[in-house]
Amino acid sequence: MARTITFFNLNTFFMRLEDEIKTEKFQSQAHKAFLNVLFTAATLRSRTSHIIKPYGISHEQYNVLRILRGQNQKAICMSEICSRMLDKNSNVTRIMEKLTQKNLAIKTKSQSDQREVVAEISELGLALLEKIDVDFEKNKLHEVGLSEKEAIQLNLLLEKMRDF
Repeated sequence: MARTITFFNLNTFFMRLEDEIKTEKFQSQAHKAFLNVLFTAATLRSRTSHIIKPYGISHEQYNVLRILRGQNQKAICMSEICSRMLDKNSNVTRIMEKLTQKNLAIKTKSQSDQREVVAEISELGLALLEKIDVDFEKNKLHEVGLSEKEAIQLNLLLEKMRDF
């Protein structure tokens, strides 16, 4: 059951950013929100690392495997993978090379354009993601303590921040 917390008593339930980073000084509430998003992202990345590290893959490799799985066994070109990456600065060619070396993904030449390389997830890659999914579920990593309504509101606010 999701708990609903009103704006006025949030600080009684959660560690404030000020306490986490040991400062009370922010240029504005928007500046604090900016830092809060960065701090929270780093915290979630660390929690994700805890799950995927035993499987010997990086965040970027995990991201590519999830993109490939989302293709439902259809090949996808490297530029499309790059456009879907969470970290747009990732070197998809290098990541794909590592995934193919680990037999988690398969690279081939495109049938429609022999100059283009396409990729798809292997059976081993699918099996690995299934194991990781179980660990995510077991550790409740996707449960971020928000109600459905709060999650919708947060998503809208984060999208607004990205569109600035």
